[in-house]
Amino acid sequence: MSTAPAGSRQALRPWAGTRHLLRLALRRDRVRIPVWVLALAATAGATVPALEATYAGQQGAPARGALTDNPAGVLMLGPSFGERSPSLGAMTVSELGMTLYVATAVMAVLLTVRHTRAEEEAGRVDVVRALAVGRFAPAAAALGVTFLADLAVAVGIAVALVVTGLPVGGSAVFAASVGLVGTVFGAVAAVAAQLARHPRGTTGLALSVLAAAFALRGVGDVLDPTDGSWLSWLSPLAWAQQTRVFVDTRLWPLALLLAATSVLVAAAALLGVRRDLGSGLLPERRAPDHAGRLLHSAAGLAWRQLRSGMVAWGLALAGFAAAFGSLTEEMNEAVEQLPEVARWMAIAPEALTDSFAAVMLLYLSLGTAAFVLAGVLALVREEESGTGALVVVAGTSRTRWMGMWLVVTALGALVVQGLAGLALGVGVAVSTGEQARVGSLTVAALGYLPGVLVLGGVAAALVGWWPRAARPVAWVVLAHALLVAVLGPLLAVLGPLLQLPDAVINLSPLQLTPAMPLEAPDGGTLVLLLAGTLLLGGAGMVGLRRRDLAG
Repeated sequence: MSTAPAGSRQALRPWAGTRHLLRLALRRDRVRIPVWVLALAATAGATVPALEATYAGQQGAPARGALTDNPAGVLMLGPSFGERSPSLGAMTVSELGMTLYVATAVMAVLLTVRHTRAEEEAGRVDVVRALAVGRFAPAAAALGVTFLADLAVAVGIAVALVVTGLPVGGSAVFAASVGLVGTVFGAVAAVAAQLARHPRGTTGLALSVLAAAFALRGVGDVLDPTDGSWLSWLSPLAWAQQTRVFVDTRLWPLALLLAATSVLVAAAALLGVRRDLGSGLLPERRAPDHAGRLLHSAAGLAWRQLRSGMVAWGLALAGFAAAFGSLTEEMNEAVEQLPEVARWMAIAPEALTDSFAAVMLLYLSLGTAAFVLAGVLALVREEESGTGALVVVAGTSRTRWMGMWLVVTALGALVVQGLAGLALGVGVAVSTGEQARVGSLTVAALGYLPGVLVLGGVAAALVGWWPRAARPVAWVVLAHALLVAVLGPLLAVLGPLLQLPDAVINLSPLQLTPAMPLEAPDGGTLVLLLAGTLLLGGAGMVGLRRRDLAG
């Protein structure tokens, strides 16, 4: 792109330079987008044969029906659309649908914020706009990247479903619904970028809309578990589900998703004209004239930056834990009717409740690990924004700055994990009537914390020694732990198709953690995991002390 004379700025088309910016953004995300696409497509591809093996035979449909007829099951999966004996395709869409919708929406939000509000805050949009670039070009390129990523996800899911044996037509409609949910929430993030001033506020606002959409859809579906009530129709997630793929497939709900995307993109463009570059339309809360005493310390600054994430992750995991815990009795009945379910979820038939709780605690621990990684990797953002340098110049050593940040993150993980365990215990107690489960599962959840903190230690070491690669490598490590947790139990069902070497599986610290409450705590293993966390955190602080801070 070449510079334009000042007098010719008015002659620029609003979209001028979009193609060049789109190519640049795609180059920047040449790793990020393929990882999302492969992860979501692999999830779809692995689920079909697992469900086929698990629910095969005449007992399969009744066993699954015991799960989906429960209000908690409807809240998580959606309505049944009157399908009493679902086909493999219908079961796959029911199991996968909400997971893929939410995951694709989160991907779209993060990509849009990354290429809009985050670019503005970093000052790069000012530089770009000084060239021959139209007013709407940066936002158009950002949405272009997001929509192409959504398209790639849809294609990947469709291919995965067809390869595993599902009909082409239904697979294509379901994949299209997933991609269009992504475009809707990418456009929601574009609107949020005009309202909020900072990336975190933009992300929080967009994800709050996603959470509200999930809640409206869930409550509406519980009111009418067969078809969904009028309240469900207030949520774009319900529009995608109302395609009723493999049950009574219909295409017109996809038009609602397209229309919503178009309206939101137009709204983002209109709002963008009304604000100054770098500002937001929502009024900001007036800051006090003087910082409180807490912000005079490195620990206080870390708490100020991490507390909103701790609250959000804690409430989200607690909600999921309570919902899954309330399914305990239904899961026990399903295992008794269909032993293949136990093989799929690695549940021991002789200790059903303990096994189910152990599986749920493993999954919840992965959520806590995501909070820990986000907290530790925020150090990179603090460096890039210059805040880290200001803290050091003010007299705080680099070691103390990073050490206090890691301590606050660990304490936040303690709260998040404990809250998830408490909520799971309450759900199980309500389902089974065993009140003692509340305390025992809360304690068991804390037993997974050392393994979670090891993942945070890995991120800390990366931040200290290799900050530029810290974000992608740390999230790849968590993705490995997630794949091992999800695909490991499926090996008994899928056989050699998804076999992983034992050495690869044991690289995940959560796999080294005893499966509490099914297994007794292993003090030696937990101590080793804590020692590993301390060594990795210490290595990160040594690395930070030996290198220059980013400015």
